[in-house]
Amino acid sequence: MSLQEPSQGGPASSSNSLDMNGRCICPSLSYSPASSPQSSPRMPRRPTVESHHVSITGLQDCVQLNQYTLKDEIGKGSYGVVKLAYNENDNTYYAMKVLSKKKLIRQAGFPRRPPPRGA
Repeated sequence: MSLQEPSQGGPASSSNSLDMNGRCICPSLSYSPASSPQSSPRMPRRPTVESHHVSITGLQDCVQLNQYTLKDEIGKGSYGVVKLAYNENDNTYYAMKVLSKKKLIRQAGFPRRPPPRGA
């Protein structure tokens, strides 16, 4: 028996249908054995921690930015770089995008600020 031939009472019964690849789509199940176009549930995000004071320390091989230790560069893009960042508070590694304000302004097409008058 193939998936195209529905059987009595099986997962591919008459109330179910097949997708374009011949996989069974079972709407009566709380889960679907086939990939679903809907996204899977995500873990809730932790609230963003705002800081009004920034502490930057230059060490021998890395930069300390508040609780993050910036390590190696792991990527590069049009507007800046991505660095490996270690959070000392929760002992977790993160990817931190470091944007260049100069590149952002240049890409957006903003003209340079004119010199002050009377100078």
